[in-house]
Amino acid sequence: MQQNLQRTFPQLEQKLSGFHLLEQSTLTPSGAPWEWMLTENPDELRLTLDVPTTEVPEHLQKYVHGERDCWLSFRENFAGATFKVYRRFHPHDPDPLQDPRFIARLVGFDGHSSPEVYYTLKGPSPALLHHVLQRSGSSHLLPLFYDEVTLLTGQDSRTFLQARKLGVSVREDVVTLYVQVHGLALSARSISQLLGETVLDQWRHSGLVLEPALAVWVFRGNHVQHALGLAPEF
Repeated sequence: MQQNLQRTFPQLEQKLSGFHLLEQSTLTPSGAPWEWMLTENPDELRLTLDVPTTEVPEHLQKYVHGERDCWLSFRENFAGATFKVYRRFHPHDPDPLQDPRFIARLVGFDGHSSPEVYYTLKGPSPALLHHVLQRSGSSHLLPLFYDEVTLLTGQDSRTFLQARKLGVSVREDVVTLYVQVHGLALSARSISQLLGETVLDQWRHSGLVLEPALAVWVFRGNHVQHALGLAPEF
């Protein structure tokens, strides 16, 4: 575990210093221009950054031509480093859901896979979430999602979600759900049950003053992966 920490946190500082970040951002609730994503893999470093398009790697530049700014995702693990760029959704972009209840906001490109479209959904009903999770063959996991939202927030999940906008992204056979948790007093127990004790220890020992901003569920078939986005107060 200590080896993981020694590798990860100097690396985090080094990666952030290598980018010119926007001074004020819509990426996080606090306006901070970066978010650190904790996943169930403690050996993976994941960052999302709000940057000018000049910071985008050359192989992704074509996707942000004409844009002033964008979000850039950076992932690094033992297999190497990858980037993904997100820009505003345009009317001519493909819309895989074609449902007016899902408001398309962003589209993401990694240069290899199909584009991933990001939506907001206000007051999602169980029936609507069941329908969208059929795209990933994961509708049977919807009760698990509701149980875990209750576990994480300490509130009745259906009431909690009905009062909020849910983020949804769709790419091929993967559906991801994003729940804003900024300002909630999440317990260490609930975070460790969702992500694992090792990941929670990473956060505790990082020395970084960060607040939970976003809880993430990635569905594909019978599998679900979890992540928690942390951002500094700004």
